[in-house]
Order: sequence, then structure tokens, then C-alpha cells
Amino acid sequence: MRFPLPIYNPVKECNSCIQQEEKEVSAHILAYQVANQLIKNHSGTMTMDSNTLVINLRSLEEPLTINLHSGQLSYQSLGVPLQQHYASGKRLTQIVSEIQDYLAIPEANQTSDYELYSLLTKLVEIYHARCGLQIITLDNSEEKTTWELRLTDQGPAGWIYSDGTAKNRFGEVLELKNWEHLRPEKMAAYVFGFNRYCSNYPSPLKESLSN
Repeated sequence: MRFPLPIYNPVKECNSCIQQEEKEVSAHILAYQVANQLIKNHSGTMTMDSNTLVINLRSLEEPLTINLHSGQLSYQSLGVPLQQHYASGKRLTQIVSEIQDYLAIPEANQTSDYELYSLLTKLVEIYHARCGLQIITLDNSEEKTTWELRLTDQGPAGWIYSDGTAKNRFGEVLELKNWEHLRPEKMAAYVFGFNRYCSNYPSPLKESLSN
């Protein structure tokens, strides 16, 4: 009688060594989700450091800020505790709709779906809690923006550029458009693996891009 051999999946077997406060993790992820949805609805840009996410919407004269540790969204003298909205069981679209109403954000003439912001958000959704992934804006200009993807404060880093390229610490460069046909989760996994942070997430460059 034959017994099936267990299939080893290094990603599933990976046990994170990152110890983080659950509320801070959820606040960090929710901040990116809200920012990305606001930009989709109103068009704009976002920049971030290890503490704050800054959203510049075309519909507003001043930027919105979100504290990545507490989840507090601020605009001028107004504040919105994102965690309270999330804890009440509301969907992301409901939370964003309430923020738009509360801050009286004018209706946008056009919406936006900047794919790189969606990619950055998906990377945070998947890898912030497990691996401590942080994203920091290094250069921000009309010509080019650079985002650094770093594991914890002192961990290894990789970079994504607004021209649609990515670079890892080994000097390898790729065109992100090669993976645009993939599901968002798989594209994020490929980008994360491309940086070769650890053996549990190998680089996908040797795999067929047609998968």
C-alpha cells in the first residue's frame, strides 16, 4: 500500500520571526488600502515613510496623512480613527465613502487606477504582517519616484521605480509589465520573490512568465 508523500511548500512552512502588535499591523495595512482606494476614486499620489502615509488628492488643496501605527487619518483640523471604522465590521468601500463624506471631498472629474499603487498596497497586505515589509518613498519628483521595499528597519531592501521597473540588491533589473497579466496576488509574490529576501521566497525569474 502506498501512502502519498507530503508536498513541501516553503512559503506555507515559513514561520515569521517578526513580532508585531496586531493593532499596529492592521492599522498599517488598512492605511494603504484606504489610501489606494481614495486615489482610485479621486486621482492623486501617495508617499510614505516608516511612520506616515501622505495622500495628495487632486480634489483637495492640502494633503491627507495617515499614521501607520495608530491608523489615525488627519486633514487640517479633522481626524478620522480608521481602526474604529474597521472594528465595526464595515467594508473598505464603506469606510472610504464615510471618509469622503466626513471630509467633504469634492467629486472628482476623473478617477485613477495607477497600477503601481495597487501593487504596493498588495505587497503590504501580504507581507507586512508576515515579514515586516515596509515601503519608504526615497525620491519623489515629476520625473521619477523611487520606493524602497525593506524588511524591518535594518533588513535587506529592493526598489520599485515609477517608470515601471524594479531592482534588487544584487543589481538585477526587470520590467514589471512582464507580470501585469498575472493576478495581483501572484504579481506581488513575484515582485517579493525577485528581491530574494530569504530562501522561502525564491526569485521567479527562472520560472515561465506565461504561468
